[in-house]
Amino acid sequence: MATNIFGKEGETTLRALTPAYRLREVDQTQPAGQWETDVISDVYQIRRATASDWSTFSDCVTVDSSGNVTILGNLTVTGDIAIKFDPTPTDESYSGISATFTAAESLVIGDVTYLDSSSEMAKAVGTASGTMPARAICTATIAASGSGVFLIQGFMQSTAKFGSFTPGATLYAPEGSGGIPTATAPSTSGDFVQTIGYAYDANTVYFSADGTLIEIS
Repeated sequence: MATNIFGKEGETTLRALTPAYRLREVDQTQPAGQWETDVISDVYQIRRATASDWSTFSDCVTVDSSGNVTILGNLTVTGDIAIKFDPTPTDESYSGISATFTAAESLVIGDVTYLDSSSEMAKAVGTASGTMPARAICTATIAASGSGVFLIQGFMQSTAKFGSFTPGATLYAPEGSGGIPTATAPSTSGDFVQTIGYAYDANTVYFSADGTLIEIS
């Protein structure tokens, strides 16, 4: 049986089905105003009907069993709302803005990377302009030609990789091929200096690459 909920009497109805709940705003020309919420393969979904007989849908919001939320469309926020990063993520993890890329070579967590001409991520090396500027930092081990998550901006902790930074120290793209950020600015003639963030503590970096390159004369 349909049950009237929010809105005026007779304008909005909610009907319980298996496995979904369907919401229909009855004063709209269908399929406008037809929505469905259900769980499929342990993923909670909010979907809009694209046919008046409920035969086809367009996903709008999904939440998986790990709490990952996917919004298909624009997210508008108003008022005093902040996006908060955790400055103390657990070891070998991160908190920030990330994206998935293909690795041009084998990479490990902490490797500072640039985007090559094939739109793949490779290790940034400050000895040549062709391997700069740094754009992201690798968040896990990724095989060559494999895809993985790269941190674009935010905090990353790795006791194994970042074990001796001084809190507050400015970090630079690596001068050599070691991959990880360095607190020592390149100083060899012909090398390139790029600031990429700072050390939050001995094991945690805040990555936010400045695209400016300074060539050592």
